[in-house]
Amino acid sequence: MLATYQKDNYFSKHGYYVTHTAGFSAEDSTLDYPHTTAHFILFYLKHGSGTIKINGRRYDFCAGDMVLLDPTALFHCEVEGNAFHERIVLHWKPIALQGLPCNAAALAAPFQGEQNRIAAEVVSHNGLDVLMEQILFWAKQPAEDGAVMILCKITELLVKLKRLGPLGADSAAQSSDPLIDRVLLYLNEAFAQELSVDDVAKRFFVDRSYLSHRFKEHVGLSLWTYVTLRRLHRFNELVRQGMSIEEAHFKVGFQNYSNFFRLYKKYMGTTPKHYQLSLKNGHTAGNEAEIY
Repeated sequence: MLATYQKDNYFSKHGYYVTHTAGFSAEDSTLDYPHTTAHFILFYLKHGSGTIKINGRRYDFCAGDMVLLDPTALFHCEVEGNAFHERIVLHWKPIALQGLPCNAAALAAPFQGEQNRIAAEVVSHNGLDVLMEQILFWAKQPAEDGAVMILCKITELLVKLKRLGPLGADSAAQSSDPLIDRVLLYLNEAFAQELSVDDVAKRFFVDRSYLSHRFKEHVGLSLWTYVTLRRLHRFNELVRQGMSIEEAHFKVGFQNYSNFFRLYKKYMGTTPKHYQLSLKNGHTAGNEAEIY
């Protein structure tokens, strides 16, 4: 069984929260398909190993590694089952840094792009693991002093990540496939356009069945399911920015509202309207809640 510490009330109040999970689990996967969140995530695996697929690319990670995720990343994380593992996860929004003499957008830069994994040796050499432990320590303190100290440590951590630059991250995905890499690059840019599997196959001069098989083998999803999930999570992002449901579902490529509604409920576990209302009430509904 897993023992999990979570202090998510800080999220609405301060723009960040911390979770700590340790123990054994036979099946440690929260969702069986890729998803996004509405915030930045720093995942530190203290013990154990696992895999993460980010925008269709697979990365293996082990004890001491960190993974950076931005709000647009479509990802699926699996920690090895039947083995002890421990992780600390920091969720934050740029709003957490308001009032500080720093550029929140610049500090978010390391989370964006294709370089998502930071190897254990880089984490340890730069003291990133120590900062995560300190953040967790102060998150467990009841006094308001804890909130101040967490913010200081988060800022220090983000500054260190920024100074590492691209050399701090490992962009080499495991089991990469040149064809699927090109297809993913295209889909991640064009998912909102009018598309079909046949169109994609013709674009890359391959047989439809061949492409479907290769895509499912390397990504773990059918090509069309991947496109659907990209659209749904982009829809959520647009709604968070204030766009209406009607405009947003057309914007991401759904021409038929009934089909969009059915798919949204299937994959998000709620309705578009309920998701919109949850944002107005100050919390997130469905599968965009706590994910680790």
